[in-house]
Amino acid sequence: MKSIENLTKRWWRFLAVVIIVIVAGPEVFIYAEGMVVLEAVGAATFVFMYVVGFKMYFHNAWNAFYKFENQYHFFFPSFSIISKSPGLLYYAIPRRSTIYAIFLIVSLVTLLSIKTIVV
Repeated sequence: MKSIENLTKRWWRFLAVVIIVIVAGPEVFIYAEGMVVLEAVGAATFVFMYVVGFKMYFHNAWNAFYKFENQYHFFFPSFSIISKSPGLLYYAIPRRSTIYAIFLIVSLVTLLSIKTIVV
């Protein structure tokens, strides 16, 4: 007897869900898509808050770096001037941080080569 009662309860629940889906079919799909959009907007807002916070935190450092990079005078000296003062080539390269990176790489390679020779 109990199995028949359980079967009828399940049947009525299934029938109720089918009726709800038939009557409110499009709204159910719109609700599901709306929830997906809401989740995407929530995640995008969460990430956007971190990006804005990161930009605000490093804003002064970025402005200082930008001013540092833009304070150069682009010129290419002649060979006779370069032979007398090779340090002037520093000002012929538009981005100073590039030359610093090159110096850093050369220094690290030199340090590693010296370390392997000594050890």
